[in-house]
Parts: sequence; C-alpha cells; structure tokens
Amino acid sequence: MARLRRPARLPRPLILSSYGSAAVTAVFVALLGWLLAETRDGSVLGLAERLTSSIQTCWPFIVAVALRRTRRPRPGPVIGGSGGAKDGAAARARARGRRQDR
Repeated sequence: MARLRRPARLPRPLILSSYGSAAVTAVFVALLGWLLAETRDGSVLGLAERLTSSIQTCWPFIVAVALRRTRRPRPGPVIGGSGGAKDGAAARARARGRRQDR
C-alpha cells in the first residue's frame, strides 16, 4: 500500500486560530445573552433575533472563504516564456503542426 504524504502545513487564517475562535465564541455568547435579555422585557427583540441568526448563519461561509484564501496556489505556467500573446501563438502553431503530422 502506498503511503500518503501529508501536505505541508499552510498558515491558518486568524479567525480559525485559537484566539480567533475564542473571540468568535465570545461574540456568539454576547449575542445570545442580548437575545435572552430582550426576550424578557426588551423593546428590540426582533433586531436581536435577526442579528443573532444572521451572524450564526453566515459564519460557515466566512470560514469557507477564509479557508479558500489560504489554499495552496496552483502551479503556474512553464518558466522561460514571457507569457505574452506571441508565446501563445507559437504554442498554438506547434500544436497545429503536430496534429497535421498525424
């Protein structure tokens, strides 16, 4: 069985570090406390409900965006060319020449 190599560790986004997670948890607890206080005799219960549910709903998308930004970059073009239209045209001409030879 082939051994799988673990990829090199990428830097973690700040919101996924232990400090970031603790800060987000504190925000969620504060919002929950505000929501509970508003359910007793508050005047802005609707606002507390909407804000709490919106932030908790959007959080997984924020994490996904943070993880996507820290992905390993894809390999770039072959080194040695200028990457301009001239190189692309030459590559297309070579490819057409190979197809005609077949």
